[in-house]
Amino acid sequence: MPRAVDRQQRRDEFVGAFLSIVADGGLEAATSRAVAARGGVSVGALWHYFGTFDELLAEASRQVSHRAGRRRDARMAGKRGLSALQVLLEEFFPLDRTTQDEARVLIAFWGRVAHHEHLRDVYEADSDEWFGCVRRCLREAVEDGELAGSAPVEELTAVVWHLGVAGQTDSVVFHPNADPAQRLRVVWTVLAPHRSGPVAATGAARARSPRPGR
Repeated sequence: MPRAVDRQQRRDEFVGAFLSIVADGGLEAATSRAVAARGGVSVGALWHYFGTFDELLAEASRQVSHRAGRRRDARMAGKRGLSALQVLLEEFFPLDRTTQDEARVLIAFWGRVAHHEHLRDVYEADSDEWFGCVRRCLREAVEDGELAGSAPVEELTAVVWHLGVAGQTDSVVFHPNADPAQRLRVVWTVLAPHRSGPVAATGAARARSPRPGR
């Protein structure tokens, strides 16, 4: 049992090395040789912990998604509906260096999923979890009267989700010209016709710049 725990700890250390290299030098710098060197082992030893580079990338993607999810859940605590959605979107859209680095890892992994069926379960689990959070926020907004009862929650969930994915992709592919904050404002524009009362400008105003401290 101790050997199994040590092995998982070592895997986590290599993933941490991978993510720190991405933060320091971009995704292209995070080669297997660089990860092994930062972990203090040979490339051959690295493959004792990960069968392939895809496995390492998949684990990094899973940890990035979980890390963002923990930030999201901590900030969403005690919030519902559109207030909770605003927090979720600030973690979903790559508005600062941290979320931009995370987006690079996620987009690289998504590109591998298209050609490697065995990676699809990781992608679907993480995507379903975030998609479900968006849906829950919108359902709460209907329950609390922030959105009209006739609001098409499933369709709006899909729109918000796809805007988030597009924002992540653009930040990686088209940076520095991409503006995820503008896509964040688009979300509130999409939701505006479904508001049951006066359309609040809070969400759009807060979306103009990253939250303080980020």
